[in-house]
Amino acid sequence: MNKTFQFGNIIQYKTTSISKQNFAKILGEEGSIKIINQNGEEIGEINKETKEDENGFYTYTYENETTGITIKTSKPINEGTLKIKHQKAIQAQESYDENSLKAINRLQQTVKTGASTTKLTIEPQETTKTINLINPATKIETSIDRQELSTIVANENVQIKTILKTNDLTCDLYKNPRIEIELPNFVEQIELKDVNLLYDDELKIKDYKSYVNDRGTISIEITLEGENTKYNLDNISKGANINITANIKLKDLTPTTESVIKTYITNEKATSYETSINPEKSILEQQGYIETYVKAVAPVGMVTTNEITGYNNKGETAMSISGKESVGKLDVGQGTKQATVTMNIINNYEASAKNIQILGTLPCTGNKDVDTKENLESNITASLESFLSPTGIDEKNVEIYYSENAESTKELENARKWLDKRKNSKHKNIFNKLKRL
Repeated sequence: MNKTFQFGNIIQYKTTSISKQNFAKILGEEGSIKIINQNGEEIGEINKETKEDENGFYTYTYENETTGITIKTSKPINEGTLKIKHQKAIQAQESYDENSLKAINRLQQTVKTGASTTKLTIEPQETTKTINLINPATKIETSIDRQELSTIVANENVQIKTILKTNDLTCDLYKNPRIEIELPNFVEQIELKDVNLLYDDELKIKDYKSYVNDRGTISIEITLEGENTKYNLDNISKGANINITANIKLKDLTPTTESVIKTYITNEKATSYETSINPEKSILEQQGYIETYVKAVAPVGMVTTNEITGYNNKGETAMSISGKESVGKLDVGQGTKQATVTMNIINNYEASAKNIQILGTLPCTGNKDVDTKENLESNITASLESFLSPTGIDEKNVEIYYSENAESTKELENARKWLDKRKNSKHKNIFNKLKRL
């Protein structure tokens, strides 16, 4: 059903503009345009002293309520068309509520225009124009200053920026917005060093925090308070900028992985959302949503990790990645401990790996580095409590051999050096003799 609203004289002029080039061509460098309001009062003038904007336009901004104007120009120096642009707005009135205004999808305006010179008068003529209206939407942008995060070194002072866009009339303004930035599941820890708000004097940060959400990932929540009453037409800042400085730690065993940062927003002043995760709901129940690309970068090649737990009463864990030293302290004066060792092989090549051979050394006095043959100066001898149990791969595709010789190589031809678990699974007395696998 179509419904018509009569706005009468509540359409107000906001700005009048003309390009500097068009002005100079028709009116000359010394030309002028005088603006007279509906009461016959001269309220402004455009001339060479008027400040030019970044788009090359002279613009006059109306300070008081103006519903009708007369344009008076100086004498033209050339024939041509003087192209003058007006920006108008519908004045707020109590008789039209917000829902009624949201229902308007086109504007029909009748303008009476006339012209006169000292020698010629053109009688006023009416022109009717229909303008299709587009509902604004809540629009946001999120960016990160480094799209690649390391799995092995600290990612310090990472900059995450979310912009609440108000840089053109297709954008909603904001009231008490709340932003949630959900980080990828490979993020283990975040330290928020600073959160600040720039380029907006009507909103302010009420609170912010990081937490583990109900999806098991880490989120940053920022709550703002206040209400926008004006647009930020700067195409560089684009609107309110929320800048986050943080230290981010990724999970140690993360392979090279592409993912996204998910940003959600709620806005009490939303007309609609540019992208909504639940558009079927009422606007009060919806959330805006945007994704930002990010990548976890692990060392290239095969990455090995060795993790040991249960070696002391504190429940601590020592982890070595790709052979790097890791220190774990034993309890002084304590007896024998049963520790659990977990070893991981991570393939960070782009292609699948096949027929992998792994040569490992168990802690024992006098054992040596597998590759360099360097004496590891170990003064502890440990014995196995059980055979190894592979995970993440079908056990049928794994063959595990054990050796009592601390210098056995990967060659399996010498059966006296290597023992097949399948043939010795019942002989638990061999565990305290094993030194390599």
